[in-house]
Amino acid sequence: MFHGFGGRYDSHVHEESILQTLYGNMLSEGLAVPMIIVGADMYTDKLEGKDDLSDAELRPRYDKGVDDLALVLMPFIESRYSVKVGRRYAAVSGVSQGGTEALASGFKWQSKIAFIGSFAPSTGVIPTNFYPGSFWSTPILDDLTIESQETLPLYIYLSVGTEDPWCIKSTLYYGQVMDEKGIPNQTDLVEGYDHGNEMWELGHYNFLQKIFLN
Repeated sequence: MFHGFGGRYDSHVHEESILQTLYGNMLSEGLAVPMIIVGADMYTDKLEGKDDLSDAELRPRYDKGVDDLALVLMPFIESRYSVKVGRRYAAVSGVSQGGTEALASGFKWQSKIAFIGSFAPSTGVIPTNFYPGSFWSTPILDDLTIESQETLPLYIYLSVGTEDPWCIKSTLYYGQVMDEKGIPNQTDLVEGYDHGNEMWELGHYNFLQKIFLN
């Protein structure tokens, strides 16, 4: 799971996090299957000086997390822990800027990842007309494309709240692009939710029920 802008790897998986409590309850109630949830830090540079960086300087460093996830973190986990290996046993999720990185990761590394959860993703996954000329709109990918039927994601879930101040247009746009390309996805506009923990909890509640079922 990728955190949002300004967060870190343990923002949503520490002792008091909504995700840890949510998943624990879902597992005990039989609403989700056993899985390992890893808090992935989008920031992969040396930590010295991180707090002095502007948002414009942080964004390209966050984008490095897309490759770091597939080329460093996943092999590290597979080499040290007893996990099932293969795309159908790998999922990625993220909130806000982390939702951007999660969606980009799932499409760039679709041969390694079969499930994508992206909650209120910011601009910047693919080219858009939102925030033109700014670092917010710098695209990670050229387009949302599927390499082959063998790498078609098994489940893609996007959601955003109607009270979100930043990411409604970008979230719905990504869903629209996938619809136009015939890429199966579920994209929800959720009444009454904004850009915060309640939305992240709801998004993961829906997502965790749909992954690793077979």
